[in-house]
Amino acid sequence: MSLCLGCMHEKQNNTICPRCGYDNSQSQGAPYLPANTLLKDRFLIGRRLETNGESTRYIGFDNTAQKIVTIREYLPIGHIIRDENEAVLRVLDGHEDIFSNVKANFISYYKTVERLKDFSAMMTVYTVFEANNTAYVVEEYAEMI
Repeated sequence: MSLCLGCMHEKQNNTICPRCGYDNSQSQGAPYLPANTLLKDRFLIGRRLETNGESTRYIGFDNTAQKIVTIREYLPIGHIIRDENEAVLRVLDGHEDIFSNVKANFISYYKTVERLKDFSAMMTVYTVFEANNTAYVVEEYAEMI
């Protein structure tokens, strides 16, 4: 199955997705994860959805559960660098302590949210893990209207 990295639906062999119009030949520049990156041999990274000062959200696909998800990456802009077409983050010199402390808080917060998934007012967090010198949160995907 060939998935569109813009909507995670079947695109057959088309470069431009017939469903969402996303151009699957475009690259996702640094410091963002390259589209089509596979995390933990399970989670496929698609296009970037949004970025704030702490993290970036991507559309993703869980190959094990066979469903669309949102993948949040701890990505504190101004404290890190990522080379083009690379997955691993590098922390800027002199920013190691703040990066590590805030990452620990990020992980702790989302692990707490993960435990509260039975409460309807909370977003559903499926898993939290570390890779590429950063942390990731896999969440339920809610399509934007």
